[in-house]
Amino acid sequence: MRRFDIFERDNFTCIYCGYSAFDDKAELHGDHVVPVALKGKNVASNMATACWRCNGEKRDRSLKQTEDALSLVAKRNIEQGIDPTEQYYPSRKPPHEPVSDIQKIRNKTLVRSLKRYRELGLYS
Repeated sequence: MRRFDIFERDNFTCIYCGYSAFDDKAELHGDHVVPVALKGKNVASNMATACWRCNGEKRDRSLKQTEDALSLVAKRNIEQGIDPTEQYYPSRKPPHEPVSDIQKIRNKTLVRSLKRYRELGLYS
């Protein structure tokens, strides 16, 4: 499960205040409802969409709204058929996924190309 999946499940709306990325132009973050610092897990049942303000104010504290948020997350997981134990990966690939030799070669080629474009003034 990736950040976009969490946003999509929550309809691109902050689970705490209701601000929307579409209507209110809210900047959204993937939020651990029970913070990792308080033994929260990196699973779909503990992830929610939060606007930058709610996520920033919450930090590593557990909000009074935690139980409400967790029950809403559980309800949405059931509605959309999401396994609540599915691991959450904020990046594109799960950690420790092996990178193929072809990908390594492509990455090196891309870095060389970007350096050359910068030298020629085609890319800044």
